[in-house]
Amino acid sequence: MPLGMKELKNLQTLSNFIVGKSGSISRLNDLKDLIFLGGALCISGLENMENLQDAREAMLSKKQNLEELSLEWGFNNSRDEVVEGNVLDMLQPHRSLKILNLTIKGMMNLRTIGSEIYGDGCLTPFQSLEILHLENLPEWECWETTRITENEHVGMFPHLHELFIVGCPKLSRKWPELLPSLETLIVSKCPELLVSVSNFSMLCRLEFDECKGLLEFRNCTNDRALFERVTALK
Repeated sequence: MPLGMKELKNLQTLSNFIVGKSGSISRLNDLKDLIFLGGALCISGLENMENLQDAREAMLSKKQNLEELSLEWGFNNSRDEVVEGNVLDMLQPHRSLKILNLTIKGMMNLRTIGSEIYGDGCLTPFQSLEILHLENLPEWECWETTRITENEHVGMFPHLHELFIVGCPKLSRKWPELLPSLETLIVSKCPELLVSVSNFSMLCRLEFDECKGLLEFRNCTNDRALFERVTALK
């Protein structure tokens, strides 16, 4: 962010904020006093975060005029797992946010996606997440998508509508089971992944290629039409 912009306390539009690397003048806590930001905001470069306090001070939950938020986490050779384990939990937006997008890509050493990514602080950390991109994660093997409480399994992303998984050659051991709102699923270049969609009752668009296979998809909305499209893609 340009020098001095954090002083523009009445700023209402900021389309893209890039978190700078160590020593940069662009730190996430520069957003602290910009409480009137509205519309769509994309925060990229989250892999450069070094200080959890910066994420806490960004105070996204106080920016009530925001309608759409995109969070992008890319490649960084020097991963800090402590920071990764909490930063997204601290970037929770206000509850009336209309659209929340999350992109995680190019993290060369990431092996699991679970509490180390979305934090241990709450049972459903991304209530409003609608679009999720997971791209170019060469070591990713396992995805923890549920937590068990005393009475039930709790899904991580109850309102997720679109899921894209691309370029994850080792992903095989774990696959989401509780994505009750999923409508679009696109999977590509995941040769060890056996795609199962039998529990995605709202699914109406499915695209997959270079995957190990596709399991049955009973219980999907419009499953016959979906089957015909999937058959054509094979």
